[in-house]
Amino acid sequence: MNGQYRHSQPGYLTIFVSLIMIGVGVISYATGSQHFGTIFILAGIFCLVFGYKLTVEIKDDLLKFWFGPGVFWKSIPLEQIAYCQPFKGIILGWGIRITGDGWLYNVSGLKAVTVILKTGKKIHIGTDEPHKLIEALNSVLRGFEKDEAAGMWSEVKTDYLKRAEQALSAARHPRSFEILADVGSHLDRRFAELEPQQRTWDNFQKIITEMGPPSDYAELVGGNESVAKTASLTKYTAILTLILITVAAGMIFLPKMLKRDEAAKTKQVKSPLHEEQKVNAAIESAESWLQLIDEGKYSESWTQAAEYFRNFVNQQQWISSASAVRGPLGKVISRKVKTSTYKTQAPGAPDGQYVIIQFETSFENKADAVETVTPMMDSDGQWRVSGYYIR
Repeated sequence: MNGQYRHSQPGYLTIFVSLIMIGVGVISYATGSQHFGTIFILAGIFCLVFGYKLTVEIKDDLLKFWFGPGVFWKSIPLEQIAYCQPFKGIILGWGIRITGDGWLYNVSGLKAVTVILKTGKKIHIGTDEPHKLIEALNSVLRGFEKDEAAGMWSEVKTDYLKRAEQALSAARHPRSFEILADVGSHLDRRFAELEPQQRTWDNFQKIITEMGPPSDYAELVGGNESVAKTASLTKYTAILTLILITVAAGMIFLPKMLKRDEAAKTKQVKSPLHEEQKVNAAIESAESWLQLIDEGKYSESWTQAAEYFRNFVNQQQWISSASAVRGPLGKVISRKVKTSTYKTQAPGAPDGQYVIIQFETSFENKADAVETVTPMMDSDGQWRVSGYYIR
């Protein structure tokens, strides 16, 4: 198989930091701190050589990526890859490090692609064009599927995603690509779970029925995210540049930075406990609200939702959408909290107090669903649901 994809992402911030380190090292060396200066110069040169770019290539049935000139690289046989999707975590820093669910390799920016192997292992690869890398990988992976069932599934999946894209485009949703990529990854995983003899037209239609009408994706995201806008690249770069200059300058005075004011250490003792109490109260509110959904009391669930939720979607729209998506799933078999995160900001919503909760839920007609519920502190001081999403 010939090369299908190759792209190098420049590590502008890595280059900038490396040059600062080298500059600090030269100044330190010239002012008498030869040992300190040598360490910074060598560290800066190392970071510059191996961090000035990250290259990703699909060639000869392999997914390869490497830093800098490519002295060291990592390769993954394409036949071992189950599917890929946009990275959903938070990227802090650059380089090679372990995250909660796999290794992350990146050189700049806040975007990456998650590659899921058939063993379940995940590898996160940083890139400034995640959509193109995902498209290239999906194109190559489809090349390994030569049987009639795979072709049939490709048609079913493409038709579903096309209709979902039309609904999101009509709603002018700013996160259309991420939502479509997430839906596509879920469909790929459901197909991979089927045994060869189960890959029939009827089973494909059951999967599509489980996913619900494509038009609902634009309505059940849980908030009007079109208000949220990403900060401009100029502002983002300026802020990071200021931070990096401050950090680099601070390293010169490292001994002074190590001193701590003991009085300041006692100020944050009660914060984690207070936050935990809020999370527990939000979870209790979310579970009570989900009970209404489970019982088909969609009208009452709208009444019990947050004021922000009710202002965003009227009662009839909610009843129609919720019954169309939730009804076909059947009764709840089990539900447990997977994650819960306290936040004071949410995309497209006013500043306040929010808890983003993910439930691992097993329904009568869908065994491995994930329900995302977002309670918020309402104007009367009560926790009420402001967003709900099933996948």
